[in-house]
Amino acid sequence: MYSIDTSALIDGWVRYYPPDVLPPLWERLDELISRGTLRASKEVLRELQCQEDDLFNWCSERLDMFVELEGFDDGGN
Repeated sequence: MYSIDTSALIDGWVRYYPPDVLPPLWERLDELISRGTLRASKEVLRELQCQEDDLFNWCSERLDMFVELEGFDDGGN
């Protein structure tokens, strides 16, 4: 199982591996997501929502990728 964070998605999408330049990478990520092998916390989706761009739209179409953090102790806050 793999976990991905906001910065990895943004850097990949915008800077290093945009879908129009390297579509096989994003196809492979789709395979990992559909197998349940690649996940991200729901916080990642909340952070991307601030942008409301193509990456957020891509992620919104893959909601099963996002999971709640379990056992997180915020110190009572």
